[in-house]
Amino acid sequence: MPRTAVYCGRRYRIRKKNFWKKHSETTRHRELLQKLTASLQVRPFEFIRKTDPAQLLNFIQDEHPQTIAMILSYLAPAQASQVLGALPPEKQADVAKRIATMDRTSPDVIKEVERVLERKLASLVNQDYTIVGGIDAIVGILNSVDRGTEKHIMESLEIEEPELADEIRKKDVRVRGYSSARRPCNSACAA
Repeated sequence: MPRTAVYCGRRYRIRKKNFWKKHSETTRHRELLQKLTASLQVRPFEFIRKTDPAQLLNFIQDEHPQTIAMILSYLAPAQASQVLGALPPEKQADVAKRIATMDRTSPDVIKEVERVLERKLASLVNQDYTIVGGIDAIVGILNSVDRGTEKHIMESLEIEEPELADEIRKKDVRVRGYSSARRPCNSACAA
Protein backbone atom coordinates (compact mmCIF):
# COMPACT_ATOMS: atom_id res chain seq x y z
CA MET A 1 0.00 0.00 0.00
CA PRO A 2 1.43 3.39 -0.93
CA ARG A 3 2.52 5.64 1.80
CA THR A 4 0.10 8.45 0.86
CA ALA A 5 -2.90 6.10 1.17
CA VAL A 6 -1.86 5.18 4.72
CA TYR A 7 -1.40 8.85 5.54
CA CYS A 8 -4.81 9.78 4.09
CA GLY A 9 -6.54 6.93 5.93
CA ARG A 10 -4.94 7.93 9.20
CA ARG A 11 -5.78 11.55 8.63
CA TYR A 12 -9.40 10.60 7.92
CA ARG A 13 -9.60 8.56 11.14
CA ILE A 14 -8.14 11.48 13.16
CA ARG A 15 -10.64 13.93 11.65
CA LYS A 16 -13.50 11.50 12.31
CA LYS A 17 -12.33 11.02 15.92
CA ASN A 18 -12.07 14.79 16.46
CA PHE A 19 -15.50 15.36 14.92
CA TRP A 20 -17.19 12.87 17.27
CA LYS A 21 -15.23 14.12 20.25
CA LYS A 22 -16.29 17.71 19.55
CA HIS A 23 -19.88 16.64 18.88
CA SER A 24 -20.13 14.63 22.14
CA GLU A 25 -18.67 17.56 24.12
CA THR A 26 -21.25 19.89 22.58
CA THR A 27 -24.03 17.46 23.49
CA ARG A 28 -22.71 17.15 27.03
CA HIS A 29 -22.48 20.94 27.37
CA ARG A 30 -26.03 21.32 26.07
CA GLU A 31 -27.34 18.72 28.56
CA LEU A 32 -25.46 20.39 31.41
CA LEU A 33 -26.84 23.79 30.42
CA GLN A 34 -30.39 22.39 30.36
CA LYS A 35 -29.93 20.87 33.81
CA LEU A 36 -28.58 24.13 35.21
CA THR A 37 -31.40 26.15 33.67
CA ALA A 38 -33.99 23.76 35.09
CA SER A 39 -32.45 23.88 38.56
CA LEU A 40 -32.39 27.69 38.58
CA GLN A 41 -36.09 27.99 37.80
CA VAL A 42 -38.09 28.09 41.03
CA ARG A 43 -41.39 26.30 40.96
CA PRO A 44 -44.36 28.13 42.44
CA PHE A 45 -45.11 27.37 46.10
CA GLU A 46 -41.61 25.95 46.63
CA PHE A 47 -41.58 27.41 50.16
CA ILE A 48 -44.45 25.17 51.34
CA ARG A 49 -42.87 21.87 50.31
CA LYS A 50 -41.21 21.61 53.74
CA THR A 51 -44.32 22.67 55.65
CA ASP A 52 -46.15 20.03 57.65
CA PRO A 53 -49.39 19.14 55.81
CA ALA A 54 -51.46 19.60 58.99
CA GLN A 55 -50.11 23.12 59.45
CA LEU A 56 -50.64 23.92 55.78
CA LEU A 57 -54.22 22.73 56.09
CA ASN A 58 -54.82 25.22 58.92
CA PHE A 59 -53.85 28.06 56.62
CA ILE A 60 -55.69 27.05 53.46
CA GLN A 61 -58.82 25.20 54.62
CA ASP A 62 -60.93 28.39 54.59
CA GLU A 63 -59.73 29.41 51.12
CA HIS A 64 -61.86 29.05 48.01
CA PRO A 65 -61.74 25.49 46.58
CA GLN A 66 -60.12 26.79 43.37
CA THR A 67 -57.30 28.36 45.39
CA ILE A 68 -56.81 25.15 47.38
CA ALA A 69 -56.80 23.16 44.13
CA MET A 70 -54.12 25.40 42.63
CA ILE A 71 -51.90 25.13 45.72
CA LEU A 72 -52.30 21.33 45.96
CA SER A 73 -51.48 20.83 42.29
CA TYR A 74 -48.01 22.30 42.88
CA LEU A 75 -47.26 20.03 45.86
CA ALA A 76 -45.82 16.53 45.79
CA PRO A 77 -48.63 13.95 45.53
CA ALA A 78 -47.95 12.55 49.02
CA GLN A 79 -48.16 15.97 50.66
CA ALA A 80 -51.18 17.04 48.58
CA SER A 81 -53.02 13.82 49.42
CA GLN A 82 -52.59 14.41 53.15
CA VAL A 83 -54.04 17.91 52.87
CA LEU A 84 -56.86 16.80 50.57
CA GLY A 85 -57.73 13.89 52.88
CA ALA A 86 -57.93 16.22 55.88
CA LEU A 87 -60.34 18.67 54.23
CA PRO A 88 -64.04 18.46 55.14
CA PRO A 89 -65.72 15.75 52.99
CA GLU A 90 -67.94 18.25 51.16
CA LYS A 91 -64.84 20.22 50.08
CA GLN A 92 -62.73 17.20 49.08
CA ALA A 93 -64.71 16.33 45.95
CA ASP A 94 -64.96 19.97 44.88
CA VAL A 95 -61.19 20.49 45.21
CA ALA A 96 -60.44 17.18 43.44
CA LYS A 97 -62.75 18.15 40.55
CA ARG A 98 -61.05 21.53 40.24
CA ILE A 99 -57.57 19.96 40.21
CA ALA A 100 -58.66 17.54 37.48
CA THR A 101 -60.21 20.24 35.30
CA MET A 102 -57.53 22.88 35.91
CA ASP A 103 -55.69 23.75 32.73
CA ARG A 104 -53.74 26.98 32.81
CA THR A 105 -53.48 29.67 35.41
CA SER A 106 -52.21 33.19 34.93
CA PRO A 107 -48.69 33.68 36.35
CA ASP A 108 -49.93 36.88 38.01
CA VAL A 109 -52.64 34.96 39.89
CA ILE A 110 -50.12 32.31 40.96
CA LYS A 111 -47.70 34.98 42.19
CA GLU A 112 -50.44 36.78 44.13
CA VAL A 113 -51.70 33.59 45.84
CA GLU A 114 -48.11 32.58 46.55
CA ARG A 115 -47.33 35.99 48.04
CA VAL A 116 -50.37 35.93 50.35
CA LEU A 117 -49.73 32.34 51.46
CA GLU A 118 -46.05 33.04 52.01
CA ARG A 119 -46.92 35.99 54.21
CA LYS A 120 -49.33 33.83 56.23
CA LEU A 121 -46.77 31.06 56.66
CA ALA A 122 -43.69 33.25 57.17
CA SER A 123 -43.67 33.04 60.94
CA LEU A 124 -44.52 29.33 60.94
CA VAL A 125 -41.99 28.14 58.34
CA ASN A 126 -39.05 29.99 59.87
CA GLN A 127 -39.58 28.61 63.36
CA ASP A 128 -37.70 25.59 64.58
CA TYR A 129 -39.83 23.44 66.80
CA THR A 130 -38.05 21.84 69.72
CA ILE A 131 -39.28 18.83 71.59
CA VAL A 132 -40.26 19.64 75.15
CA GLY A 133 -41.81 17.54 77.82
CA GLY A 134 -41.96 13.78 77.53
CA ILE A 135 -40.97 10.93 79.82
CA ASP A 136 -37.37 12.11 80.27
CA ALA A 137 -38.57 15.56 81.33
CA ILE A 138 -40.98 14.27 83.99
CA VAL A 139 -38.37 11.77 85.26
CA GLY A 140 -35.94 14.67 85.77
CA ILE A 141 -38.60 16.70 87.55
CA LEU A 142 -39.68 13.81 89.75
CA ASN A 143 -36.07 13.21 90.73
CA SER A 144 -35.90 16.82 91.94
CA VAL A 145 -39.13 17.04 93.96
CA ASP A 146 -39.52 15.85 97.56
CA ARG A 147 -40.58 12.26 98.24
CA GLY A 148 -44.12 13.18 99.25
CA THR A 149 -44.82 15.03 96.02
CA GLU A 150 -43.28 12.23 93.96
CA LYS A 151 -45.36 9.63 95.82
CA HIS A 152 -48.58 11.61 95.30
CA ILE A 153 -47.89 12.08 91.57
CA MET A 154 -46.98 8.43 91.01
CA GLU A 155 -50.03 7.18 92.93
CA SER A 156 -52.30 9.46 90.88
CA LEU A 157 -50.68 8.33 87.64
CA GLU A 158 -51.06 4.67 88.60
CA ILE A 159 -54.81 5.22 88.97
CA GLU A 160 -55.38 7.51 85.99
CA GLU A 161 -52.66 6.43 83.54
CA PRO A 162 -51.10 3.09 84.58
CA GLU A 163 -49.18 2.71 81.29
CA LEU A 164 -47.61 6.15 81.76
CA ALA A 165 -46.64 5.30 85.34
CA ASP A 166 -44.95 2.13 84.05
CA GLU A 167 -43.04 4.11 81.42
CA ILE A 168 -41.81 6.54 84.07
CA ARG A 169 -40.79 3.65 86.31
CA LYS A 170 -38.78 2.08 83.46
CA LYS A 171 -36.83 5.31 82.96
CA ASP A 172 -36.43 6.36 86.57
CA VAL A 173 -34.04 4.30 88.66
CA ARG A 174 -35.34 5.91 91.88
CA VAL A 175 -38.95 4.85 91.37
CA ARG A 176 -38.45 1.56 89.53
CA GLY A 177 -39.54 -0.59 92.42
CA TYR A 178 -42.04 1.99 93.64
CA SER A 179 -45.64 1.00 93.83
CA SER A 180 -48.51 2.59 95.69
CA ALA A 181 -47.42 0.56 98.72
CA ARG A 182 -43.91 1.85 99.39
CA ARG A 183 -40.84 2.87 97.44
CA PRO A 184 -37.59 1.14 98.44
CA CYS A 185 -35.02 3.51 99.82
CA ASN A 186 -31.55 3.59 98.34
CA SER A 187 -28.42 5.38 99.49
CA ALA A 188 -29.57 8.62 97.82
CA CYS A 189 -32.69 8.92 100.01
CA ALA A 190 -30.89 7.93 103.20
CA ALA A 191 -28.89 11.13 103.12
